[in-house]
Amino acid sequence: PEWDCEYTYPPELKKRIKKSHPDFKVDMPSRFLHEGDFASFVKGVNAHCEEQFKVFTELYSELKPYFAMFCFVEMDRLFHFFWKESMVLKSGPYGNLFKDHFVFLDSLLGKFLDTLPENVYVMAISDHGFGEVRKDIYVNNYLRDKGYLSVKEGLDAVSVGKVAKWKLVVASLLDRIGLWQIYLKHRRAQLEKRSAIGGAGAATGGSGT
Repeated sequence: PEWDCEYTYPPELKKRIKKSHPDFKVDMPSRFLHEGDFASFVKGVNAHCEEQFKVFTELYSELKPYFAMFCFVEMDRLFHFFWKESMVLKSGPYGNLFKDHFVFLDSLLGKFLDTLPENVYVMAISDHGFGEVRKDIYVNNYLRDKGYLSVKEGLDAVSVGKVAKWKLVVASLLDRIGLWQIYLKHRRAQLEKRSAIGGAGAATGGSGT
């Protein structure tokens, strides 16, 4: 959800959270990503993780719910934006930053688990994994080619696929002549301006490619 919307139930819970935790953010701020400052981003990742988990543990202690769930979203952000650094450069400074984040996250979780009684069941679940992207699959085009999909009159799924493929060609060309990073910086600045208004910018996402 966007930061300024009513993201709690009941709605007044948001006011309580903001009063005791004025720096609380629903999602990861994306400024460091747009600026390409990876070290500051990881530092921000840890701070965001700690703040959110602190709110969770306080509410858990107060409400003592029958069921509670917490999502560590920060590792998702790391792997979405820095998969290459985590895999290719895992022995260098980037790899240490990933390791440090996981150690930090594990310490938060460990302290919380130590406070739970023995009859509490705890499950750790991942919503998806990560891996290197080697090719793109345009599912609608594939289904149409196999006869499993038809489109409304006036629409052309094939032409949409061609446009997407041309975008990849253009991006590759810009990268070769050194202009792709300039475009990304401009695009990220646009996203940051939008996120400052109230959205979460580029640092959002579920299953990634």
